[in-house]
Amino acid sequence: MKRNNDQPISEVLKAFSEQVAFKDKLAMKKIETVWLQLYSSLVKDHTTKIYVKQNKVSIYINSSVLKKELLLNKNKILDQMNANLKEFVIEELEFR
Repeated sequence: MKRNNDQPISEVLKAFSEQVAFKDKLAMKKIETVWLQLYSSLVKDHTTKIYVKQNKVSIYINSSVLKKELLLNKNKILDQMNANLKEFVIEELEFR
C-alpha cells in the first residue's frame, strides 16, 4: 500500500522548526553559540544565562563592571550578533 502524504524530510523539519516553542529554543541556542564565538573568554566566564523571547534577547552577566561596558557598546554588539545570525534577527538586546 502506497502512502500519498510523502514529504521530503527537509520540509517536515522546516515545519517543525517553525513552531513557536521550538523556534525560541532554537534561536536561543544559535544566539548562545554566536555570543560565545564572538566574545572573549572573560565575557564567556561572566555570562550566566541567555534568554530569548520574540526577538528580544536578555543576557545575564554577573559582573557589574563588564555589564556597564557591554551596555556602552550595545549597538555595536547588536549589529555584530545580527550579522552572524542568518535566520534570526535580534530587535532588542539587554544586559541584566
